[in-house]
Amino acid sequence: MNANLDLPTWRYLLALSAVQCDQDFTKADPNAVYDLVRSSIAYTYTAEGTSTVLATSTYPPVADLAPRLAPAGAAFTGAEAGQAAERYLAILGTFDESGQVLDASGLNGAGGPGATALTPEVLGELDKSGVAVNFPPVRLALSVLGCPYVWGATGPDTFDCSGLADWIMWRYTSFTARGTTSSMWNTLGSSVSLSQIQPGDMIFWEAGHVHHVGMYIGGGKYVHAPRTGDVVKISDLSARRSAIASIRRPEWDAAKLDVGTQ
Repeated sequence: MNANLDLPTWRYLLALSAVQCDQDFTKADPNAVYDLVRSSIAYTYTAEGTSTVLATSTYPPVADLAPRLAPAGAAFTGAEAGQAAERYLAILGTFDESGQVLDASGLNGAGGPGATALTPEVLGELDKSGVAVNFPPVRLALSVLGCPYVWGATGPDTFDCSGLADWIMWRYTSFTARGTTSSMWNTLGSSVSLSQIQPGDMIFWEAGHVHHVGMYIGGGKYVHAPRTGDVVKISDLSARRSAIASIRRPEWDAAKLDVGTQ
């Protein structure tokens, strides 16, 4: 038998460990995390020829396992523990195996304590780069470039990645929930391929342990709230296209979009 049974990345395990030890790593129990993950693996078996069976392992989203690890009295329990684990992953997912920060690209000049002013010059430069500055959801996202990332925040002055997506959709769709990356990546709107991507589509990363979302804005770029210590920014999709888990198109409300263009 040939098997693909590697454990998830260190990010996946560390995100679960952070919940398990309630953020105090002197109390972490790696064996408890390891045992739960191993017992939660789903296997798919396929035959190759007459003598080989291939086993492929799939690991559940961290949001599904985290509530089972959170100790009594922890800061995050239940659904909040799952959301916390997702956000730990969002932070850890910005580092490669050597500890170097990934995806550091962004809009020149964006940053600081408040949003970037959408002056005609700024909008003109974005428009020339292919960004759909006149599509209302994109315009709304651009209006908060430079706002700080704050874990769990849903605007209007601070955001995390799913909070930014929610804030945009609350304005231009019938969506009213507090979505998480794990709840939206395969249920939101309709699925589209990378070749079909349009401004406003939501992009989810990474396959196997979805932990981040951004909105495509055209010109090969997306806007997102990356991590603690960073700000809402524009990044190049080419740097992360290989790690895309899904692309979903929200059900935009035509009437709300028309109001947004007036």
